[in-house]
Amino acid sequence: MKNFLSIVYLSQKKIDLVEETNKQILEQHPNYIFGQINMANLYIDQKKFDKVPEILGAELELKKLCPERDIFHLAELTNFLKVVIRYYAVIEDLENAEKRLEFMKEVAPDHPDTETAETFLFPLRLANFPEKLRKEREAAIIPVVLLQAQETDFNEPPLFKHFEMQYLYQYGIDITHEKLNELLRLPQESFMQDLEEVLSDAIRRYGYFKKQEWKEESHTFVVHAIMLLGELKAEKALPSVLNFLSYDSDFLDFWLGEHLTETIWQCIFKMGEHQTQILGTFLQKPGIETYCKSLVSEALCQIVHHHPERKTEISALFANVFECFITAKSDDNLIDSDFLGMLIWDVLDAQLHELRPLIKQIFEMGRVNESICGSLKQIETDFDKPPAFEKKKEILNILELYDHILNTWWGYNNDEAKDGGYDDYDAKPFRHTEVKVGRNDPCPCGSGKKYKKCCL
Repeated sequence: MKNFLSIVYLSQKKIDLVEETNKQILEQHPNYIFGQINMANLYIDQKKFDKVPEILGAELELKKLCPERDIFHLAELTNFLKVVIRYYAVIEDLENAEKRLEFMKEVAPDHPDTETAETFLFPLRLANFPEKLRKEREAAIIPVVLLQAQETDFNEPPLFKHFEMQYLYQYGIDITHEKLNELLRLPQESFMQDLEEVLSDAIRRYGYFKKQEWKEESHTFVVHAIMLLGELKAEKALPSVLNFLSYDSDFLDFWLGEHLTETIWQCIFKMGEHQTQILGTFLQKPGIETYCKSLVSEALCQIVHHHPERKTEISALFANVFECFITAKSDDNLIDSDFLGMLIWDVLDAQLHELRPLIKQIFEMGRVNESICGSLKQIETDFDKPPAFEKKKEILNILELYDHILNTWWGYNNDEAKDGGYDDYDAKPFRHTEVKVGRNDPCPCGSGKKYKKCCL
């Protein structure tokens, strides 16, 4: 009865009465677990943190607090762990808090107390995220990108076979459906050659365009070219696109921006759907930027989701990729711990269980960035669970894809921008100007998962 009375006093914010009632409970029933838990919570509220171990035991272990008992009710265990995690959070002992939370997730994964306990860690995780990320970056194994774009003043425009190619240099993502359809009606063979020439032009005149003020209408021609090649399912052009994706991150970010991680995988899917060996070879190529390999692996996994009958084929391809990374030497400029974390997530999404031994082996070699995909234990657990949501993504045609960008990407949807109070917002796609959390970076909440698979 007094336990409920304590709760009533707490709801009325009569803290003195709460403390007095809890002390009476513990005097009469010194081993009453919920009384001890309530008192510990009260001490945390009062910032009397040193008193918590006095109530819950120096080791903060339920069994050691009640050594005479072998069996505990689930509510006793979850409430005890919840207050212990809260205590560790307020004294900023993230390591011990995470250990207790991990145990709590094992014994009561779907319990409301487990969800509540995790919320105690969010502020501490966020506060520790920059330092955690710095240490992970230092420990990460990242290849050096070999193909560096040259910045020169060269500015000789290419000679195209079709005058309609000028549209690519005159319009941004808001290019009309009519213009896109006009381009798609051009003779396919010569049009594809012109589109490949656009990619070469971006490489040759990179230095020139980089010195110009970035404008949506004059700097989107590379995105147009890759989108159009994807729409044409231009299999012959796949090597040219993959060669473009072999350049350094500054070059790719300048020309593709967020398209690199958001839309280009669909183009690779369309061009490479029947050329998976070329895609597999690209994943085993030294000196390739992490996100470029990741978008290729995402395209391959979507082949599994759209064509389940090809699961064995894609699984064998990924097995070759894992074998390549397992046998690679440290000076091969191939090992990429970030990409391996992303690849493991893609394999998990595709439910390629037969690759689990290879995943375990590469984890044991220390070649996986666990902040990307989580620990091996987490991966094994997730493999044994049914997928939480549909992994198959819709493949949009080029008109739908452009409309999707215009209607959903911040900076294109002017109504959305103005609703947020930015009347003078300059609508143009985002270009990286400072460090930010990318979709494939570790989630700052500390879950151990990719941002796009967690809090995005």
